[in-house]
Amino acid sequence: PFNIMGPVFIWLGAASALVGGVAAFLQRDAKLILAYSSVGQIGYIIAAFGVGGVLGRTATLFYLTMHALHKSLLFFTVGHVTARAGTRDTNVLRGMQRSFPFMTLIYWLAALGLLGLPFSMGHYSKYLVSASLYGHAAEWFLLPAGAATAIALFRLGQIFTGRQNSVPLRTTVPQKEAPHGILVKLGLLILTASCILPAIFPEKSLHLFHFLVQGEGLAGAATTPAWYGTSALLKSTLTALVGLSGLFVFRFDRMRRLSSNLIDFRFGLDWSLRLFVLGLLAFIGYGIMVGT
Repeated sequence: PFNIMGPVFIWLGAASALVGGVAAFLQRDAKLILAYSSVGQIGYIIAAFGVGGVLGRTATLFYLTMHALHKSLLFFTVGHVTARAGTRDTNVLRGMQRSFPFMTLIYWLAALGLLGLPFSMGHYSKYLVSASLYGHAAEWFLLPAGAATAIALFRLGQIFTGRQNSVPLRTTVPQKEAPHGILVKLGLLILTASCILPAIFPEKSLHLFHFLVQGEGLAGAATTPAWYGTSALLKSTLTALVGLSGLFVFRFDRMRRLSSNLIDFRFGLDWSLRLFVLGLLAFIGYGIMVGT
């Protein structure tokens, strides 16, 4: 049964990655950007799971762990700053690095790692997903999905490092809304270390995840992936460049109006679900036609 459902999961994941990535960079609300980007990142996990086998399951577990750690940091840093500022609008909230230097540093470490920058946990996990999908047509849909997510996270990062707007901070913030203090920073540092350590020792991390999947270690040095092959580096570089270009694209009034119109054009819940299901069925149908 899994052999029958495998292609469905692969194309379902590819659809989720692309739709979630595009929806993320069209948002202005910081919380929605992170939410839709999570939909996109889960698409990578579903696609690798659909491949199956030892490599597919290892890639799934590696990517799942990477996303959980990095996205936790993103939600906390962005949530902390937006709660203090009293707005989640990324077109209004900019340049908060002076007020929140620690949160700014943690945000960019997590964001660049999630995008798959070389020497990051995201780079290794994305490499494993691409390797598991090697030769499959769905792999090509993950490239624009990654680029769309990069634009979204670079755009979101402007609340920290963009040109500063005059947005007054709230004078009093409830503790439950914006926690702060040494314990919070300690927790963030522990999470950050959990993101960095697997990136420093990628082979050991791969051995661990392989052991969790297979119950035994990797056999021999010949199985060590070529983490920094030309293709892997090219994908990482292009993703980062596209993300940076998105910062300039959204400076044009026409592009900002277009994204606002797309956000404001609402179908209602029923129509949104119908369109989403139709989109997924189209991807799955295409996958069945081109084969696995």
